[in-house]
Amino acid sequence: MGRVRLDVLGALVVSDEGGTIPLNGDRRRTLMAALALRRGVHCSAAWLADVVWRASPPAGASATLHSHISILRRLLDPEPQPGVPSIIRTVPDGYVLDTTELDVDADRFIAALLDARRTLDPASRLERVQAALDLWRGTPFAEHADLEQFQGEVARLENLAAEALTLRLATLALLGRDADVIAHGELVMAEHPLRERPWVFVAEALYRTGRQADALRTLSRLRMMLGDTLGIVPSAEAQDLENRILTQDPTLRPGPTAIVATRAEGPRTHYASIDGVHIAYQVVGDVGPWLVAVPPLAQNIEICWEDRHHRRLIERAAGSCRFVHFDKRGTGMSDRTAGLTMVERVRDFAAVLDDAGIDRALLCGVSEGGAVALSFAAAHPERVAGLYLVNTYARMTFGPDYPIGVPVDQYNARTASWAATWGQDSSDLVDWFAPSLSDDAQYRVWLARYMRQSCSPGTLASINRANATIDVRAVLGEIEVPTVVAHRVGDRVVPIAWGRHLALHIRGARFIEFDGSDHLPWVGDTWAEIVDVGVDLAQATAGR
Repeated sequence: MGRVRLDVLGALVVSDEGGTIPLNGDRRRTLMAALALRRGVHCSAAWLADVVWRASPPAGASATLHSHISILRRLLDPEPQPGVPSIIRTVPDGYVLDTTELDVDADRFIAALLDARRTLDPASRLERVQAALDLWRGTPFAEHADLEQFQGEVARLENLAAEALTLRLATLALLGRDADVIAHGELVMAEHPLRERPWVFVAEALYRTGRQADALRTLSRLRMMLGDTLGIVPSAEAQDLENRILTQDPTLRPGPTAIVATRAEGPRTHYASIDGVHIAYQVVGDVGPWLVAVPPLAQNIEICWEDRHHRRLIERAAGSCRFVHFDKRGTGMSDRTAGLTMVERVRDFAAVLDDAGIDRALLCGVSEGGAVALSFAAAHPERVAGLYLVNTYARMTFGPDYPIGVPVDQYNARTASWAATWGQDSSDLVDWFAPSLSDDAQYRVWLARYMRQSCSPGTLASINRANATIDVRAVLGEIEVPTVVAHRVGDRVVPIAWGRHLALHIRGARFIEFDGSDHLPWVGDTWAEIVDVGVDLAQATAGR
């Protein structure tokens, strides 16, 4: 069997060393696209049939599906060798597209983009990001992008393409190529008008080329577009740039707008104690209902105030609520101690509420914090006014009854990769958790320090191993409080399918989709909307 190439960045094209392999028939092409979508992952025959026949498989679909699989095998491997498995392997109740001899343009695109992000030399970075963009032919899985099963991956890849375009602009700015920034930036602004950073790059480049009036008009257009479309104002960075242009600030130089604030003190840190373990927490805000954030992977409630993204989220929430956040045991300012079971996490959570004097609160769970919030709500319903679950899940790993989960081997490989570079090179973490900031070198440097201050590599690995065992599906039917499940469509860490699963299985839950691919809710263009939904829910449930 020779190497097979799949091009999915545009219309599906299948080829080998002999040239293009003709795939005739809409159903056969859809089947090949579905296998490509979930390459390397078990695809049940029932799921494939739903995709191929658009949720209305006819009687006998299983046999017809198998016939199509047989034809695809002959096309992909016309001269099979004895003892050599087919590229499309049969597994219990389904099929797997083997990736051993598979070359997919989407994988090469992502690899090239990651390589560009990690390259410090601007000239080399520009070459590598252009290599990634050269692979882009159009809407991913173009013929099938309207199918529900493809929409999450299409959105993810399109977000990555937009980020690649933004990275090219940032690199051109660093190189002082203002004319190219303006030319490329205008195209990006037209194609992705709601992404703010291209507007900022173009405005700054216009100013540096002596076109102050055009720079101000660009920022004015941005303000009008955001106001008319989303009802929001430009970010602090865009407003700051406008002020600097108006005052003709002599410090304007090529390069990305600064992301990380100077060191800023946050509020007082308190400690709740349980069985000799001290859990650090902070209370921000003096009035309004209680809104308690359940911590995600690893954080530090004192260092996070240095990051303007994290700070702005807390301050916006604390403007209308009494906002509480804390570091789970083993991380941040809490005792560096073992113990990561769900029972211990729920008990630590209760200790924080007790120490802060909180009888009832809206719980906001982000990422793994959502599972903890759900477990707490099931165990202590009298203390929960409502649940706001953001980019979270009931279970992460694949199971026979949970086919949307990530395969365990992939999850373990991801854990090992993160632990290997934890606190040293934050590029991979930024790509996963905050891809809209991937082209910002300052943020990557700061995040590496934040990672070191949040937990050690060994603790990170322990947390991820514990998270692999999380499965709170059994309590979803017990949740009786008002619940909102919010998810960004392109989240890589927690796919949107996991959020949809939560909303479907919690009685009366409301599901909200937000644009973007950032897993961290305080990063990205929709951060303020995400906060406001939580604040509104806290106020609506305060009297329950």
